[in-house]
Amino acid sequence: MNDPQADLIPLAQRIDALLPQTQCGQCGHPGCLPYAKAIAAGAEHNLCPPGGQATADALATLLQRPVLALDTSAGPHYPMQRLAVIREDECIGCTKCIQACPVDAIVGAARLMHTVIADECTGCELCLPPCPVDCIDMVSVPDSDAAVQTPRGRARADHFRRRYQARLARLNARQAARSKRPRPMVPPPASAGSASQDQLKALQTRYKTSQRLWREAHAALQRAERQGQASPAMAARVADLREQADALREQIGQLMDNARQRILADTGLTLAALKQRAAETAVALGAGQRALVTARERGDETEIRRLQKQLTRLATEAAAAERTLNRALDNAGLGDST
Repeated sequence: MNDPQADLIPLAQRIDALLPQTQCGQCGHPGCLPYAKAIAAGAEHNLCPPGGQATADALATLLQRPVLALDTSAGPHYPMQRLAVIREDECIGCTKCIQACPVDAIVGAARLMHTVIADECTGCELCLPPCPVDCIDMVSVPDSDAAVQTPRGRARADHFRRRYQARLARLNARQAARSKRPRPMVPPPASAGSASQDQLKALQTRYKTSQRLWREAHAALQRAERQGQASPAMAARVADLREQADALREQIGQLMDNARQRILADTGLTLAALKQRAAETAVALGAGQRALVTARERGDETEIRRLQKQLTRLATEAAAAERTLNRALDNAGLGDST
């Protein structure tokens, strides 16, 4: 039996070519290509806030459908490019934003500071909800243009599509490799800071739920206001949910402040300083390893012996810095479970 979706693929690809490739999901679909397939199957073509009215119009022309006003119920269209910025001194290195980014625009390592590669960020905002300490801001890029239906906009979208596809391929390969590994029979022991970790994790879960409920209620209120059906009760509900989310965020911030103070008391260094030291030693070790490869290629025996001694020292320092950081995080309740 023929797959009815097969006949839609060529049209879906042409639709996908007009979408901004932010992979943000604001349209209600898990990415631009799934939305393109839905449009090809009959879904509305005006549900892409990042693409703006120009994209809705371009899709109407392609599909020979009536022009529809952009539906901004899931979010506004921004005239300038937007990107995520991590407040690095507040980042705990949980890697959750890295896992959420659809185009691998965030770099960093576990328990070390993360940063966003500005030129690769699509502005999708998918890194915001999973951040347990709310240390990511969305900013507009001055003197930029978010228009998708221009040569520059299409080039950016094509670039984002390639990065998204490369990420999917990498994740699929990793999943395939993991599926072949034997699973451990005994769970690892709980860390010393497990009680604090559980408390922080519970607050983070409640905060995310509260944020989601507020966004849904706020979007409903905006739709009701446009239709002239808003009520004081709806506005009060939105305000109440905002207060609940803010209160939970404040509690999380207090726990984080307490954890940082404990780390400072235990080690004599701030969390940022510990992460910086671990990062610097890791970078120095990597540079030394590359220099050793170069020396071996040249056959420089004197340089090889010198670098081998240096690498022994750097490896010891890097391991010690990482152990100190990990121990401090565990004792403060900021271990891997956060």
